[in-house]
Amino acid sequence: MFEFFAAFILICTTFVFIALSLIIKNKPVQGSCGGLANITDDGKCGYCGKPVNEGCDLDD
Repeated sequence: MFEFFAAFILICTTFVFIALSLIIKNKPVQGSCGGLANITDDGKCGYCGKPVNEGCDLDD
């Protein structure tokens, strides 16, 4: 039972640190540019318009 509580506390702590880092950086969570959801019929990224094989400039 101790292992369960230790794992639960570890996971909760991890989520708290992730949330705090997102709040401090003040940036939205960005998805993958080359994911299957972003591929259109023409083979370009739905987010930036570049071909999927080239990668994406999410910081622009």
